[in-house]
Amino acid sequence: GKRTDNYHDLFTLFQSIDLCDRLRFAFLESDKDEVEIGLQDSTASHDFPLNDTNIIKKAAALYMRETTNRSPLKVKVRVRKNIPIGAGLAGGSANAAATLLAINHHYGEKLSSDQLLQLAAEIGSDVPFSLRGGTSLGRGRGEILSPLPVQTDLSFVLVKPKALSVSTAWAYESFGRTRFYEQLDAATLENQIEKLHSLLGARNISAAAKLFSNSFETVVFERYPVLRKIKERLIELGCLCAYMTGSGPTVYGLARGEAPAETIRSTIISDQESKTTHSWYKDHGLAVDTWLVKSIGHGIKVIEDEEDHN
Repeated sequence: GKRTDNYHDLFTLFQSIDLCDRLRFAFLESDKDEVEIGLQDSTASHDFPLNDTNIIKKAAALYMRETTNRSPLKVKVRVRKNIPIGAGLAGGSANAAATLLAINHHYGEKLSSDQLLQLAAEIGSDVPFSLRGGTSLGRGRGEILSPLPVQTDLSFVLVKPKALSVSTAWAYESFGRTRFYEQLDAATLENQIEKLHSLLGARNISAAAKLFSNSFETVVFERYPVLRKIKERLIELGCLCAYMTGSGPTVYGLARGEAPAETIRSTIISDQESKTTHSWYKDHGLAVDTWLVKSIGHGIKVIEDEEDHN
């Protein structure tokens, strides 16, 4: 439901994957704090603002505002975008988390992990998880994290219609109007979480997948029926489950392993290249991007690099 601070209370399952952006930071002496952003080898320039609305600048500004006893800094950031923009894959949140971590590393870990998580939560609900990574259950706005025991590699197929984006604000507003959340019982949710924890700990991914869900699908599929068709196609091709990521429009399929995932991805690509009669493409004709990704057990990583920006 909606809270008094206009956010929504969530139960959400987070999983970090090996699809990632790469941010290269250079730190220069300056008489004032400033941040300069550029794109490196990317086709995302028309969707990626370089001004103060960029979440990288917001993260840097927050860190600089909340820390004292340090010298002013010019931060130059070069971003290689691999995570698609507006796909529901938390690419912006990951960029913000990387910025906090990189600046903190430059200052010799001036802030503790807990302090960084607090700043991350001020920037956005997904940013704390991007710092921590792995597999976690998110409560509150998504910033209250409880790690879950996944001891096996997971393989996913991601499918995103190229020309489609879903407004997160619209999705929350539309879902709120359904009053569906009033039917959710806290005790039932906690019971589901306990089962999920036990099944993941036992590496019973097939059974755990049956507990996954995405409440946004009730409203998003009605407006964008191609996403339902993509989900059905992924299940038909052998995925253990398939759901939207967040409010969409990306749909993920959890495969039974890396080889089956590659076969499923190849079939989706073949569907559109051969202009298949399968309904997900025939009825909607939307070209898609696809990825085969694997789960990882960590969040943002800082890698030392001697190269500089000129």
